[in-house]
Amino acid sequence: MKKSCAALFVILLLFQPVLAAPTNIALPDHVDTVVVPDGSGLTFRKFDGPDRALFKGRLTLSGTYYYGDNQFNDDDSKVDLFLYFTPDAATMARLPFFRIRGRPHDMVLSNSAAFARVVLSRSQRMQLMKKGAPYATGRVTIVVDDFAGEIVCDGPNFDARFVSIVHPKPAAMAQMPGVAC
Repeated sequence: MKKSCAALFVILLLFQPVLAAPTNIALPDHVDTVVVPDGSGLTFRKFDGPDRALFKGRLTLSGTYYYGDNQFNDDDSKVDLFLYFTPDAATMARLPFFRIRGRPHDMVLSNSAAFARVVLSRSQRMQLMKKGAPYATGRVTIVVDDFAGEIVCDGPNFDARFVSIVHPKPAAMAQMPGVAC
């Protein structure tokens, strides 16, 4: 009997992450619910407006980055550099999402100049300062914090702050896949 109880206890300990439930947080205006998967590394901090949830914690993300002029920059005389990030499937599974609106396909990362200094060569950074230049892109594993999720244009939108690089790889120059509001 003691052996079977001990075996059951070990099994319950091993499967505890599987049995844990995600955290559900209703937005203040009740238009949707943010779901935080168990084991994501993030905890809900507060709301910043009716449709914006702020989280605390650090996350390691893997995926593809695009660094270049903001897609919505209408100023033909000035480059406004942005860092877009498309998480891979394993990373996406750990990210919070909206129950109704789903998961975003990409996110904006702040602290992009620090990212560029670590990942891009000086010549690549100079090339990106020209209007109409292709984006610097590549696969990367990074650490982020200051994670936030909100509803924009009735769709899911997430952003975070770049903290550090885990696995740098050389960047290539390419066009960014189109996105729209």
